[in-house]
Amino acid sequence: MKNNAPYLTLIFLLFVALKFWYTQATTESLLFFLKPVDKIVELAVDSPSQFLPQKGYFHEDLNIVIDRSCSGFNFWLICFVMLGSSAMKFFLRPRQKIAAIFALLVFSYFFTIFVNAWRIWISVKMQKVWASIFMTPPAQIHQVEGTMIYLASLILVYFTVDWLFRKTTRRYATPA
Repeated sequence: MKNNAPYLTLIFLLFVALKFWYTQATTESLLFFLKPVDKIVELAVDSPSQFLPQKGYFHEDLNIVIDRSCSGFNFWLICFVMLGSSAMKFFLRPRQKIAAIFALLVFSYFFTIFVNAWRIWISVKMQKVWASIFMTPPAQIHQVEGTMIYLASLILVYFTVDWLFRKTTRRYATPA
C-alpha cells in the first residue's frame, strides 16, 4: 500500500480535477459523452433525435431529452476511481501502474457509454410498465432504476476486472 501512495494520489487528483471541471461543464462540453450515448439510443429504439443547444438531444418520439444530467460523468469518475485504486495491487513497476491508470480511465469512459445507453434503453422500454406497477412519479422511478443499474454495473465490472487482473498478472503484489 505504501508504494502505491503516489499512484493513489494521482487517481485522487484526476478525480478532483475532473469533478471540478464537471461543475463548470455545459451540455456542449459534455458532447463526448452525450453524442455516443444518443447514437446508441437512436439505433436501439429507432428514434431520431435533434440536438438542442444548451439542452441536449431531444427525442420527439419518446418525449425525452438526453442532457447534461444523463451524461454519466459521475458514474465514469466513480468507476475509474474504483478500478484504478483496486488495480494498483496487481502491478509492480511504476510504468505499469501509470499505464494502468490511464488505460482504466479510457476503459471506464467506454464502459460508461455502454452502461448509460443501456440505462436509457431500459428506461424507455420499461417506463409504462414501471409506472403501472409502482404507481409512483416517473422521475422517482427513473432515479431508482438508474441507481440500481449503475450499482449493478459497478459490482459486475469490479469483479470482472479483478478476476481478469488475477488471471493475467504473473505476481499478485500484495498479500490477501
